[in-house]
Amino acid sequence: MVEFGSDYWNAMDRTISKNLKVSTKDLGTSAKPGDVLNELKVNIHSGASHVELGFTGTGKGMLSQGSTTPEMFDRNKRKEIRRLSKLNEVTISTHASLKLQGLSGLDVQNRRFSDTAARESINEIKRTIDFAGEAAGGGAVVVHTGEFPREVSEYEEFKPPKEIEKEEIIVLVDKETGQFAHIANKGEIVNVPVWETNDKGENVGYDGKPTNEVCKMMPKIEKESGRIVFREKKWDEYLKEAEEKKRSSPSTYDGIAPGEIAAKDMHLEAQRTELERAAPFAHSHYQRYEQLKDHNHELEKLREYYKNAEDKLDSIQLKKHFQMSPMGERMGYKAATDGTPSEFLKKEVKDNWLDAKIQLEGYKGYAKQIEQIEKMKERVEPISVMGKERSADNIATAALYAIKKEQQLKAQGQDVQPIYIAPENLFPEGGYGAHPDELKSIIQKSRERLKGKLVKQGLSKVEAKNMADDHIKATFDIGHAFIWKRFFREKEGESIEQRDKAFDNWLLKKVDELNKDNIIGHVHISDNFGYHDEHLTPGRGSAPIKEFVDKMKKAGLKEPMIVEAGAQTEAEPQGAMLGAWAKLATSPIYRVDGLQQTWTDIEHSGYFGRSSSPNFIIGSYGPSKDWNAWGWSEAPIE
Repeated sequence: MVEFGSDYWNAMDRTISKNLKVSTKDLGTSAKPGDVLNELKVNIHSGASHVELGFTGTGKGMLSQGSTTPEMFDRNKRKEIRRLSKLNEVTISTHASLKLQGLSGLDVQNRRFSDTAARESINEIKRTIDFAGEAAGGGAVVVHTGEFPREVSEYEEFKPPKEIEKEEIIVLVDKETGQFAHIANKGEIVNVPVWETNDKGENVGYDGKPTNEVCKMMPKIEKESGRIVFREKKWDEYLKEAEEKKRSSPSTYDGIAPGEIAAKDMHLEAQRTELERAAPFAHSHYQRYEQLKDHNHELEKLREYYKNAEDKLDSIQLKKHFQMSPMGERMGYKAATDGTPSEFLKKEVKDNWLDAKIQLEGYKGYAKQIEQIEKMKERVEPISVMGKERSADNIATAALYAIKKEQQLKAQGQDVQPIYIAPENLFPEGGYGAHPDELKSIIQKSRERLKGKLVKQGLSKVEAKNMADDHIKATFDIGHAFIWKRFFREKEGESIEQRDKAFDNWLLKKVDELNKDNIIGHVHISDNFGYHDEHLTPGRGSAPIKEFVDKMKKAGLKEPMIVEAGAQTEAEPQGAMLGAWAKLATSPIYRVDGLQQTWTDIEHSGYFGRSSSPNFIIGSYGPSKDWNAWGWSEAPIE
């Protein structure tokens, strides 16, 4: 292993980043997915002082297919990882399976929140915690967020053009079952009645008195056609009403975006239409049932009368009498073909009761629909309400397990650092948790939930708070955060440079806010151009990485920052980390691989116009500017 972590700086070295006061020990690297033991050896060989080991699979792993899980690495391998890291003074963090996204238990395929899905996700985190404690000696256990769907336009800085906004959706769920109740589309148009008003402009009811109860308000009716007058109500109107509701009652709608309030109102308006449509049919079925029931009671009495009369009087005369009676005429009785009056009436009673039963079933069906609509008005809520609670509770549950695992290892005499759950901001379109404000909310709510669990176990509130703060910290990925740039609202007349600067300022301000509230405990660094997470070498995209690293150092971040690889070629396996060292760290090391590359391939270009970099140099300044005069051995540094 080569020691790169010193503060050495030579006058011949470029000083472009020395004001950052970042050393190579502050910048670790992520290992490639696969055999984590071998990957650790590769990264130690490359000079890394911190390595993040991660997994790609869930359930049963298969190394041949690249689907790795923590359980694939047995106790011997875990001990070897621990031994290697200690001997080489390398620290380790752990990334849970990349397939995991969120801990809310969202089952997208079945369009619901699922306790079974949440349990399986927590189990995946637990097996990663076991590995982190036994192999890494504690530290961060990174897990992706993306708790539930939400639109990026919920934030003012990311409002899209109208033609795009109308395609956005907001999900509502049944808080009793977790099932998706409705997916509101912002392009929907709801037809609502125009209400009758009095001289003062007040809505009036059927009795002409002022009222604001929708069920009592009188719709306006065209005199000539007799049709009810309707108007179209669009998203903007619902949103404006929702914003007013949030302003007038902030505590009621705390944590709920105006768009979510609007979506619920739009859904309830549509449900009210269904209610209005169902109510008359329910009433009609019930009225018909009551009529048939009363009519059958009359027929029963009449049948009894004719049955008694048939035993005493002439049957022919009775038939004629019944045929000529108002009841017989109305029912279409024919004396010649329909048998005795009592037989005919018996059949009619039977048929009527069957019809009455059908009418009752119809009434029950519409009544059930009405009841469901009424109940759903109470049960439906924006997906964020349930999603936030479920995420907080499940993250706290995972963190509580991490605390227990940590205590178990310490009881066994092992040296272990705090094992903490580190939710990571994912991509903007990936769901809740990607926005800095969302990440902050997740951490704070999860800590509060964990604090409550610990207090129930006997800890004081102060002890519980400190423990919760230590065991739930955010992973902030600057590369993921920078992708918000492609959604950033462009101001009219603004140049590209002005927009880029405005976005960078917004992003760095959010970083300051997270640091102020002690949210970030772990950092991922990679670069891109603001469109997708390409994992470029730091400094080769346009993300404000230098400014971000500076802020994290000044905020007192204690852990090494993880430089995530991805876009580098096979010829530069450690290019991301080495590039970060050259760009950000106060290090004279520009390459360690021994490959013959030109200075245009090396960060900050070359020295004295030479076309390739020396692999090893002895002496400080030498007698001349000729490399050979300096004693260049041409031997690789390793």
